[in-house]
Amino acid sequence: MRALSYAIVTTDIDEIPVLLGCKEWNEHILKRHPELNNFLDEIKQAIEKPHLRHRDPEDSSSHSWTSMPMLNQRKGVETPCSPDSGL
Repeated sequence: MRALSYAIVTTDIDEIPVLLGCKEWNEHILKRHPELNNFLDEIKQAIEKPHLRHRDPEDSSSHSWTSMPMLNQRKGVETPCSPDSGL
């Protein structure tokens, strides 16, 4: 059995563990939002130290985190889930 690979492993500001699997990163997030490809570090930072956080009104276990200001897009950043990373 293959071990699970994670794009993000961290805790939020309430010290709740947050895991983002490579499968979810590649098949859910990047397929719908390819513009986020080079922002994995910024997404992790927004989870750890958000400027704004709100709970999904339809799913109380789901949160959205926002970090401001918007950052300039970075290019050529390899994530733990990049095809070249071997995961």
